[in-house]
Amino acid sequence: MKEVAEILGQPVERGQVLAIGDGMMTDVKGAADNGFDVLYVSGGIHARDYGDALQPDPARLAGFLEKHGYGPVAVIPRLR
Repeated sequence: MKEVAEILGQPVERGQVLAIGDGMMTDVKGAADNGFDVLYVSGGIHARDYGDALQPDPARLAGFLEKHGYGPVAVIPRLR
């Protein structure tokens, strides 16, 4: 964060950062542990846990997220 603030020439608050990731125990956990909002990519490494990678089953995805205890601010199937 310090390096980003130096590049921008102004302070950066955690609420201004959006972490993006598909790994629940790495990307999402790391972001949550550091106070960042997360955009979860559902078509990544955990896609088999909740169905089709591009159209995950909403109930299975919700259960998966609840099981791990993390609540991303949004979910997308993949990055382009």
